[in-house]
Amino acid sequence: MTKHISKCLLAILIALTACTPKLTDIEAICENINDSHYIIKWEVWPDVHGHVDIYASTDPKKFDLESQPIARCKISDKICDINVDKTPQVRYYFLLQFNNRYNYIVATRAPRIKNICNLRDLGGYENEQKKVVKWGFLFRSGCIHNVDSTGTKKLNSLGIRTLIDFNDHSRFSIPDSGLKIGQIKHLPINLITTSHIYERLKNETLRRGDANIFLQDLFITLIDSGKPLYREMFDILLDEDNYPVILSDKFGKDYVGFASALILSALNIPEETIYDDFILSNQYLDRRAISFDCAECSTDTQEAATALMTVRKRQLFCAIRRIKQRYGSLQQYLREEMDLTPEKQEKLQNILLY
Repeated sequence: MTKHISKCLLAILIALTACTPKLTDIEAICENINDSHYIIKWEVWPDVHGHVDIYASTDPKKFDLESQPIARCKISDKICDINVDKTPQVRYYFLLQFNNRYNYIVATRAPRIKNICNLRDLGGYENEQKKVVKWGFLFRSGCIHNVDSTGTKKLNSLGIRTLIDFNDHSRFSIPDSGLKIGQIKHLPINLITTSHIYERLKNETLRRGDANIFLQDLFITLIDSGKPLYREMFDILLDEDNYPVILSDKFGKDYVGFASALILSALNIPEETIYDDFILSNQYLDRRAISFDCAECSTDTQEAATALMTVRKRQLFCAIRRIKQRYGSLQQYLREEMDLTPEKQEKLQNILLY
C-alpha cells in the first residue's frame, strides 16, 4: 500500500512538473537611478508562477550562482528595486534566474561616465533567431579623450581591450595614459565635405535643410568611402581576443552609427531594432557638445547647428535603401564589400551572441 501511494505521489509530481509552462520569451530592462540604485523590470511569456533570483557581477561573463542572490522576487512582480555597494568606478551587470531554470542577463544601456557623450552598450538586442547580443562586449561612444579621473576608473572597469577610433587625423589623439586600453586601432574616415559644412556653419550660411541633406548624403557616401575601414573593423571584431571593443568618433553618431548598423545587421538583428539603436543618440548626445558657440548667432544658424547634432531615422534609412537597390540586401553588401563570408558571419555571431 505504501509503495502504491509513493508511486502515485511521484506520478502526480511528474505530471505537475510537465504542466509547468516553459518560458519561451523573456524581456528585461535595467535603469540606474544612481551608482548604487537600480530598477529592473521584466516580462515573461507565457505567464508563469514562481520566483526570480537576481545576481550582480562586475563581469558579464562571471556570476556566482552559488552565492546568495542580492534579491528574490515573485515573477508576477515584474519589477525589483536593487541596491548595491556604492562604487562610482564600477559597472554592474545582473543575471535574472527564473525558477532556477531560465537565465537572462541585463545591464543599463548607457554607463554614466562624465565627459563621454553618447556612450552605450550594444548588448541586449535580440536577433531573429532569439539570440541576444552579449552585454559588456561591444560599446559605442563619442570622443573619450576628455574623461576625468573618476570617469577613467569607470571606463577602465569596462575592461576595454580595443579602441576603434574613426576620427579623422585632425581630431584624433592618443587617449590619456591612465586609460588602460590594450590597443588603439585608428581607422580615419576623411571626408572633405565634413570640414566644409562646419565652415559654412561658422560663416552663418548653413541652414537647417542644408544640414539635414548633408547628413543624409554623408551616410550614403559611407557606403563606398567607408568600405576599406569598415572591412578592417570586421577583421578586428573577428578576433575574440580583442574584446571588449569600443567604437568611437567625435560624437558617436555618424561613422559609429553606420558601423553599429553594419554590425547589428551581421548579427541578424531586425532592421527596426537597428533604427531604434541609431536614433538613441538623440537621448544620450549632449547637443551642446558641438565645437561652435552659436548662442549669439541668428536663429537660422542655431537651427542648423541643432540639425547637425540630431539623428534622424531617414539618414540611415536612405543609406540602407541605396544598399538594397545596389546589392539586393544588407547581407549581400556585407558579403561582397566587407568580405563577411557565411563562415566569418557565423564566427562573429558565436563571439557576440548568447
